[in-house]
Amino acid sequence: MKQTNWWLVAALLLLAGWALPGNLLAGNGQGIKGSKHDFSGEDWNNGGLEYGGEVCRVCHAPHDRGLELWQGSDSGLLWNHSVSTAEYSMYSSASLAGTIEDQPIGRSKLCLSCHDGTVALDAFDGRQGDIDTVLTGRFVIGALKDGAKLDLRGHHPVSVQYVDNTKIGMAGGLHDPADKTWYDHSPVSQYLEFGRVECHSCHDVHNRVSVPNTVVLRAGIRTGQGGAQHASLLCLTCHNK
Repeated sequence: MKQTNWWLVAALLLLAGWALPGNLLAGNGQGIKGSKHDFSGEDWNNGGLEYGGEVCRVCHAPHDRGLELWQGSDSGLLWNHSVSTAEYSMYSSASLAGTIEDQPIGRSKLCLSCHDGTVALDAFDGRQGDIDTVLTGRFVIGALKDGAKLDLRGHHPVSVQYVDNTKIGMAGGLHDPADKTWYDHSPVSQYLEFGRVECHSCHDVHNRVSVPNTVVLRAGIRTGQGGAQHASLLCLTCHNK
């Protein structure tokens, strides 16, 4: 009777799991190449463009061609993509203790330049782009309208102050961001922008430290993700519930 080396089968399956192209969702912590933010293989990033097929150029330019587009921070980021001119209805709640801006600012403004569905993905390097390239069928924030504005009230608040929030340390409130860490053991405070929660506070847009099988998140949302021993770790990292 032929003996099956089950340890070898298990090892091969494990290796196959690592070798599979990508994960079910965007995050795997293996870098931007091959992630959901890698547009190098898109037709609109290859069709006769002078710099077609690049990974980084859709958002960034090495010689800062888009500096005038940067809004809300002095950190620059060599931004190269057109930003949205939309106005938004911001999150509001009677229990919201942190100061929230009238409109998204900082890096959230940059995320919305693709994720609010009003700007073409190929609107970079100063081109207007083709509006048909918007994130149709993908994750678009604020797709609902509130009159003439895009409605962000159904999403976690962005451009909201955390560091000076009066709920820090309160039971049922918030943890101190300097004392809590993400999946990669970096402090929550590291990914605040001037003390504010912005999109990148929870999402690792370059997929460097993302928890596997998440939407490029810095902590797991289900039991077992990123070594989490309980569910909703993304929320409970900051919220003291």
